[in-house]
Amino acid sequence: MPKRQSKMGQTQRTSHAQVSWCVEDIQTMRPEWSEEQCNKFLMDNEDDIQCAMIERGWDAIKDLLRWEETK
Repeated sequence: MPKRQSKMGQTQRTSHAQVSWCVEDIQTMRPEWSEEQCNKFLMDNEDDIQCAMIERGWDAIKDLLRWEETK
């Protein structure tokens, strides 16, 4: 992640395109599930979801950089 200097001289991280998932997201695909079931699903699958998002994010960055070069 890129870093920048704050006004106080401390290094701060800057980040972009952050994503998070919540109960309501799961309930769009499993409306019959309770909040507890959705939370359990998200906790049980958090690592796999993060890995998939990272992989897809890198794919998007590569594609967009190639597109940027063609401008």
